[in-house]
Amino acid sequence: MTAGETSDEALMAAVRGGTVGLLGVLFERHAGLLRGFFRRRGFAGGGADDLVQEVFLRVLRYHASWRGEGAFAGWLWRFAANVANDALLRERRGNEIARAVAARVAGSGDPAAGQARIEEAATLHAALARLPADDRQLIEWR
Repeated sequence: MTAGETSDEALMAAVRGGTVGLLGVLFERHAGLLRGFFRRRGFAGGGADDLVQEVFLRVLRYHASWRGEGAFAGWLWRFAANVANDALLRERRGNEIARAVAARVAGSGDPAAGQARIEEAATLHAALARLPADDRQLIEWR
């Protein structure tokens, strides 16, 4: 029996057992559907691809928690829903930062200082977005 003929559950059990390379087979099977899921939620192109990768990073990170109860797809899609929610929260927080900066700029009366603040906020937001989710949560937690 080849990896292509093996069930998702059997592949994930093998990944849990240490054959992490089989995660690539699961990725190939599910990436297209996940990409479509993220695109339907408004994450275009590369953003959807990044979120698909984040799902599989979480699968890898938490592979030891797979108990084989139920379908692998249900476990995977729970990660996908959480990744989508996390991305939407990050986007909302980014929009809140942009609105706060815009309000400060409008009240400053100095266009050059306002532009500098906008650039600083954009740099900060981009740096936060590049952090791993767990590290970013430590900084963003209120």
